[in-house]
Amino acid sequence: MRSFQRGTHFLYAMLRLSIVTACLNAEKYIDRTLQSILGQGYPKLEYIIKDGGSTDGTLEKIRPFQSQIHSFQSKSDEGQYAAIQEGLMESTGEIMGWINADDQYFPGSFSVVNQIFSQFPEVNWIVGVPAFLNAQGHITKVSTNSASAFYQPYIQQGVYRDYLAGYLQQESMFWRRSLWDKVGGLDLQWKLAADFDLWTRFAAHAELVQVVSPLAAFREMPGAQRSSLFRKEYEQEVSEIVSNKSKPAYLWNAIARKGVIWRSLCRLAIWKPTKTIAFNTEREAWELLTHKRPISRATFLDMLLEKKIRG
Repeated sequence: MRSFQRGTHFLYAMLRLSIVTACLNAEKYIDRTLQSILGQGYPKLEYIIKDGGSTDGTLEKIRPFQSQIHSFQSKSDEGQYAAIQEGLMESTGEIMGWINADDQYFPGSFSVVNQIFSQFPEVNWIVGVPAFLNAQGHITKVSTNSASAFYQPYIQQGVYRDYLAGYLQQESMFWRRSLWDKVGGLDLQWKLAADFDLWTRFAAHAELVQVVSPLAAFREMPGAQRSSLFRKEYEQEVSEIVSNKSKPAYLWNAIARKGVIWRSLCRLAIWKPTKTIAFNTEREAWELLTHKRPISRATFLDMLLEKKIRG
């Protein structure tokens, strides 16, 4: 379905949006995640929860929302990615995504996502501006370099990883079902880095387009969440995934390994063509732009501030 224009205003088709949350013993934050999803009032939302058999208060936190949830299941499973895969495979939406039980969407995100996919049929995969929460739910950081380059060949090669171009943020990713079907979903041999692997396979078929708007926020809890506790194991899986892919330039690889300052400067220095969707306030519509941008998601001033904070 396409959008059409009347004067300077677009009238948007309403697409079905499927969102999956996989959770296990997530009582501390699950209600905030649910509120961020169901509180948007998006009329064609298909929300699916796969609980891995929680033994804390997670189910009690979910129960008040159950009438608004399309599908809810609580049982032991084969892990987070198996649960996400199951939920997305049973979903029917034209647009898909998943969010963890401690992350949150921003108000109005689903409307933005719908407008973009309706207006731009050539766009198959989008990501919002990176944003972060702390344990108390405070917004602690939103990227100010709001139009960084997500270079398709680099994603396919697995260059968007820790010490090179930086990891891609899963919580603000959305894509068309047709793209998911092309790659066959998640590869469940990967227990920790299946999202990283999925992006490399998506990039074989589609360009990742950044929307200059924060769509979701990642909750940072060092030492208390899966991405922190199993970081070493995650990196090992990433190394296996990229082992049969073409290598990044030798000089970049060598400089980036010298430390955070050097890798940050590399990201600022490497400019690539990219597509960006930004809002034109005069036309009151989103616009798709093609230009060159650095692969860095932080400006030089951001880096100086980060250095000051960390002493």
